[in-house]
Amino acid sequence: MCVCVCVCVCLCVSQLELILVGADDWGFDAFALEEASCGHPLSVLGYYLIAQSGLMQWGHIDPPKLIRFLQAIERGYPNANPYHNKR
Repeated sequence: MCVCVCVCVCLCVSQLELILVGADDWGFDAFALEEASCGHPLSVLGYYLIAQSGLMQWGHIDPPKLIRFLQAIERGYPNANPYHNKR
């Protein structure tokens, strides 16, 4: 089941959870994340890592502001850059 979550994209939450659990593993599949996040891997992974690390609580980071910040970075990222893991 797909639902809209905090990063404002349609995400299949169960699939994303399975992918993100391996985010700190060498075998992490960035292309699977790109597909499961509907083309928003940077904002989804960034939010996940910051939340999991405890930085949001430690730094008193407002989740909606963090989401907007990560989305702004992602919007400014060139899609034509073949080196990075975004199709």
